[in-house]
Amino acid sequence: MKIAVRRGHQYTGQDQGAEAIIKEIDVAEKYYKLALEGFKSLGHEVLDVTPPEANRTLSDSLLYGINMANNWGADLFVSCHVNNAYDSYRGSLGCEVIYAIGSSSGEKYATSVESQLSSLGFKSRGAKADVRGLAELIKTNMPAIIVEPFFVEATNDIDVYNSIGDKGIANSIVKGVTGKDIPSGGNGMKYVVTNYLPEGQYGVEINSIIKKYFSELDRLYVRSNDTGIWIETQNMPEDKANSIAQSLKNDNLFWSIEEAN
Repeated sequence: MKIAVRRGHQYTGQDQGAEAIIKEIDVAEKYYKLALEGFKSLGHEVLDVTPPEANRTLSDSLLYGINMANNWGADLFVSCHVNNAYDSYRGSLGCEVIYAIGSSSGEKYATSVESQLSSLGFKSRGAKADVRGLAELIKTNMPAIIVEPFFVEATNDIDVYNSIGDKGIANSIVKGVTGKDIPSGGNGMKYVVTNYLPEGQYGVEINSIIKKYFSELDRLYVRSNDTGIWIETQNMPEDKANSIAQSLKNDNLFWSIEEAN
């Protein structure tokens, strides 16, 4: 199968995503790449149709991926997002996957992916037919789905996301489409990813953070994007990763535990 995958939104320009407890684009950036690799690992042809950053208009951002998928002759278009409805929400809002009205194949894929997502612990909102005329669903020449695994403002949704991680979402998409899990290829080891680190008057106090949470580790990797700085640890046994994660959670610095390659 030829599968086109697009990360929703851009860091620049008019097509920027939702933001509440977390930022939509940061989550989508992580899980869409894992889904891409997951489809590839199962032998499918995959094309990343996410536009490069170029301060784009909304229509330019959307049409870039749509046209790329159409010209490539994709069999399926998957757009990766995170949902938003309110400024804040205490509780669960859940997952949904949207498909074009009248697309039986789109409905089939949407129903299957949504079922996989809800099995992770997200409240099920179901597969939903598009009633807004969303460009990615009405201008693509193949079955298309828009994945909304949870809401950025819902406290319980964030708890589930932190528990299952980006790999959980990616695997739900891949399994929902193909019927197969992403091959593990892991060695039982884990690593911890922090949330964005808080900045003080003179920037991030990286040394104090390392001393407080990571003093027993030999290696850390400092990552950054336009939003901020975070830390990824070395690989370690799961029980050690869980211990570090708990200390980070106490100070709202925990993002996820990931499986080492």
